Amino acid sequence: YEDLNKDVNVLGYELSQTRKMAEKLFSAAAHANVSSDIMSEVTSLQESLNVLDSELNGNPAKNQIGERNRPTLGDRVFALWRGISTSTYGPTETHQETMRIIKEQWQDLKTRLEAQQIKARSIADKVEAAGGSWVEE
Repeated sequence: YEDLNKDVNVLGYELSQTRKMAEKLFSAAAHANVSSDIMSEVTSLQESLNVLDSELNGNPAKNQIGERNRPTLGDRVFALWRGISTSTYGPTETHQETMRIIKEQWQDLKTRLEAQQIKARSIADKVEAAGGSWVEE
């Protein structure tokens, strides 16, 4: 559980950093002489990262008003922690199934995030080549 929790936290941090990079890319591209294709790529990157964020942390609008959401990765990790921290029996089949689901979701999100990070670096190179400012990763 602890290793998986750490992996989920690292994923959240990397997603946050990539979203910050996408915001900086948008600003750098807006101030540079770039084609509309590059601006479209930046916008597409931001949209993809927003989808990943919603899958990891839930829909921010729904979270504020208390509507029911599909369980997020964070929800599942918390539910698992709550179940195993109070149990004197040990991990049940439900806990083990929850761990399996968390690992699958985490791997899927990690793979998709890595693809977006590669895309972000590619866009950053294009922006820089067009005379835009350098954007750190």
